[in-house]
Amino acid sequence: MKWVLPFDWDPQSNKRIESKSTLFFLGSCFAENIAEQVSLNRLNVTKNPFGILYNPISMAHVFAHCLNGSTLLKEDLFFHNNLWHSEMHHVAFSDTTQENTLQKINNEIINAAEQLNNSDFIFLTFGTAKVYKSKATGKIVGNCHKRPLSDFETSMLDVATIMNQWDNLITQCPDKEFYLSISPVRYVREGLIESNHSKAILRIAIQQLIAKHPNVYYFPAFELITDVLRDYRFYHSDLVHPNAQAIEFVYDFFHSKLFAEQTKQYVTEWRKIDAMFKHKALQPESPQWREFEIKRKNALESFNKKWH
Repeated sequence: MKWVLPFDWDPQSNKRIESKSTLFFLGSCFAENIAEQVSLNRLNVTKNPFGILYNPISMAHVFAHCLNGSTLLKEDLFFHNNLWHSEMHHVAFSDTTQENTLQKINNEIINAAEQLNNSDFIFLTFGTAKVYKSKATGKIVGNCHKRPLSDFETSMLDVATIMNQWDNLITQCPDKEFYLSISPVRYVREGLIESNHSKAILRIAIQQLIAKHPNVYYFPAFELITDVLRDYRFYHSDLVHPNAQAIEFVYDFFHSKLFAEQTKQYVTEWRKIDAMFKHKALQPESPQWREFEIKRKNALESFNKKWH
């Protein structure tokens, strides 16, 4: 008896992630989850330098800032609830003064620009085609910062708009591999029908980008959760967000398909070292523990000498 639909996937690219590759993740909370799993394996990862983003237009604006290294100015900020904010940034960048907010934001842009320039692989996870446009500025925002809904106009993006935003950005990066995916998180607050409509727009836009650019590919995160696992036991209690087991399942698939064989060996060896350093001493003064400390120190030095 079969319990899951058979599923396989060909990355369509001969390039694989090496242990010294640089990876850049941008998008929804699901992108954060996968990026976190990759970084735990001691690979060079940059994730969401402006914070979590959901719509592809805000993601394009962030990508452009990182690509060009263009920083923000005071007039790009607004004051709300006793803090200065950026409509493109997570509240973690907000502060009580414009100067502090800009310093946090622009330092991150400078660092992210360097990371993006050196990146070999770009992973973009689109969450929704629904956008919020500020009535005050006329711009699509990445974060509403809990302002009243009356401050915004909402609309659904069309495929052409998404294409126009990303086409030029991808063209500027011919030496980088792009993997685009759709977040499996459904936006039930808008309704399941509306959520599915939104995901369909994103999928068509991605397919058109793939057809136009030879360095753009699709990673099936959405299908792995909704079609292969296909069970609410793989979700948190809200029945919307994938749980740890689901994220691990997608990451294992990601690892098996996109990592080079030497990277898989690198990860296997690092996990053993990492487990040794997570081990807690019950009797830290004992000869056995001192012997173990020497053993793991030597293991780390051997690992670094081999791989770095």
